Amino acid sequence: MILTGFLMIAFAVQPLLAALIIGIGPGMLFPINLLLPIDEAGNARQAAAWSAMTQSVGYVIGALGPILLGSVHDAVGSYSGPMIAMIAIVLLMIAVQLALPCREKDGKWGRA
Repeated sequence: MILTGFLMIAFAVQPLLAALIIGIGPGMLFPINLLLPIDEAGNARQAAAWSAMTQSVGYVIGALGPILLGSVHDAVGSYSGPMIAMIAIVLLMIAVQLALPCREKDGKWGRA
């Protein structure tokens, strides 16, 4: 959904609708991502460790994102560079999600 919004902006198709689509994706996925460590961990200690690691690293990356994209904008002089960077990040996130193994209900790991 996010990739669709970025492509709509890149091709100048309804920028307001594209911004709405870009915002809906992360807005819906953020609470689900907070539940991922709880769902994948075997016990409470593992869930706490996963949660601490993912949230601390995630918030640092989230804080650096605008700074890095602003630097790319300053270097390139237009928004095409940051748009390409965000599309590349979304494609990387899709690849990582597809590469992660899924845990079956019986506790075994594998692809669904």
